[in-house]
Amino acid sequence: MRGKQIDSCRGQHGTSLLEVLIAVVILSIGMLGLAGLQLTGLRVNQGAMQRSQASVLAYDILDRMRGDKEVANGGEYDVVVVDEEESITTTMSAALIAAKKNENLSQWGAAIRDSLPGGAAMICRTDNPALAVCTGSGDNFIVRIDWADENDRSGASQSVTVMGQL
Repeated sequence: MRGKQIDSCRGQHGTSLLEVLIAVVILSIGMLGLAGLQLTGLRVNQGAMQRSQASVLAYDILDRMRGDKEVANGGEYDVVVVDEEESITTTMSAALIAAKKNENLSQWGAAIRDSLPGGAAMICRTDNPALAVCTGSGDNFIVRIDWADENDRSGASQSVTVMGQL
């Protein structure tokens, strides 16, 4: 009887080591999955932060325009484009450029370029807010901010469009 017990123990050599090895492999695969989920979460959070920042910047320029209603209603903000090359284009004449307006647009453009990769923006008037199409006249302003989504491998850009009245 004792001989059989010894024989059955001899077949068990290395079994516990193999079990530990399998457990370590399964644990490693699980940890890699968790790391992948963490990276995906970080990417999604960065995109959400950029959308929030663009929304804040769009409402920021509308608030600045409300603070300077005479200039804004006088047509000074009718068509404004801020691009990533740090240029600001507007339709106003040089004689009508207000110092406050230039300061507002310069600060706003710098904030867009600093906080959004490849950031660009456009401000224009519309008389048809339902379509959100720039017509150059009307009481409503459209603010559109575009930026490059660095986490999107297709290279697609993101945008936020806000409409408001002064």
